[in-house]
Amino acid sequence: MTKKLLVLILSITIYGCRTSSKLSDSTNESYNPISKGNTWIFQYVNSSNTQTVKVTKANIKINGKKYFKIVRTYSWGNKSEDYTRIEDKTIYSFDSKTKAESISIPKDLEIGKIWNEADNSWKYEIISITAVLETPKGKFGNLLQIRASQLTNRDKDKVTVYDLFFKKGTGQIAAKGNEQLMTYLIESKIK
Repeated sequence: MTKKLLVLILSITIYGCRTSSKLSDSTNESYNPISKGNTWIFQYVNSSNTQTVKVTKANIKINGKKYFKIVRTYSWGNKSEDYTRIEDKTIYSFDSKTKAESISIPKDLEIGKIWNEADNSWKYEIISITAVLETPKGKFGNLLQIRASQLTNRDKDKVTVYDLFFKKGTGQIAAKGNEQLMTYLIESKIK
């Protein structure tokens, strides 16, 4: 899975000031603002495995732009790093492998809006801005749903279609792979 897709799959919204062990609606208008120290824990479906996502650093300069560093720690021992930034309400991620920046979430949220990853390996499309999804943590409405579709065979070991669900003021709620729930948010700590 590309780092870009991983960033998108597990992007997290970070405005506000709350600590919570349960999910809640928020009035925040952003799907993914970033702040150092914020942490999210995702549960894998049909597994005891989890993934902890934490914003560990701010102002990391890459190609003259400032990013936040996000560290993902998997319960089976692996770790990965991602870089995300926000400019004019557009959320970008930097892929260390391809050395390119791609849009994660565009500023203009219009159903049917399409964009590609920088290397054209994945296509993204806004499916809904009012999606409803039920996870083991509850039922959520008014979600942004983005579909990621693999365009090339670059990531042969990954599913070909992901649906990503984001809640304003919370960030990503869940991810589906080939229409099956894969991960869902179980806890967040937002400063």
